[in-house]
Amino acid sequence: MKLRYSSRFLLALTAICALLLMWCANAWTLRHSVDDIRSNGGEVTFDRDGGMIRKLCSDLFGPHAAYPVQRIEVRGIHLSPEVLADISQLNSVRRLSIKGARIDNFTLLLICGLGSLKELWFENCVFDKCSAEDITLPRSLTTLRFQSVDIGDRCIVRLCSASKVAELSLKGTNFSIDGLNSLNMPSLTRLSIVATNVQTLPDFGVVEHLPKLSILLIDSNRYPSEVIDRFESKTGINVVETN
Repeated sequence: MKLRYSSRFLLALTAICALLLMWCANAWTLRHSVDDIRSNGGEVTFDRDGGMIRKLCSDLFGPHAAYPVQRIEVRGIHLSPEVLADISQLNSVRRLSIKGARIDNFTLLLICGLGSLKELWFENCVFDKCSAEDITLPRSLTTLRFQSVDIGDRCIVRLCSASKVAELSLKGTNFSIDGLNSLNMPSLTRLSIVATNVQTLPDFGVVEHLPKLSILLIDSNRYPSEVIDRFESKTGINVVETN
């Protein structure tokens, strides 16, 4: 009888110790995350799994958190509806950076539902059968950046047209001159077509669809200087050569 009770006691003690270890591990993770947020000025990076995002969102980054997150970077994590739903509750987030993810229409729709966003970055992402049809960017969004992203002209044009975006970077995409001539962005002031498939400068008529465009970033040594000078004089747009 004593042996039976002793075994039960040991099992209970083991379970309690395991729970304490889990609690300590979570507490260390949260404390470490708080320190990261404070030292990075409100920025946090997720590069493990979606479960960690959900845990931190619920325990630390809620609307009443002491250290509100302003910038989130997600690396190589599957953006499930549950993960995006949790991120969408963080009303303090102003910039979302997504790296190495596969984006479809549903994922993009959920991302664009983050109403507090001012900056949205995609890097090394694949837009899988993504048409962006009937998807509208957040009205608060002012900066949209694509870098080394596999995305078609139609998706970019549909996504960006009539948006409030002021800065658009298409660096390293397969964007073409046809897509550029189709852009209709009344608020756009700065556009980068560096390392794209745009082989010629846009038609002069592009200023009608981009009335506020003042800076156009292009590849160095891609266009003759006389072509650039003529474009600048005709449109009033400042062309900046860069790498």
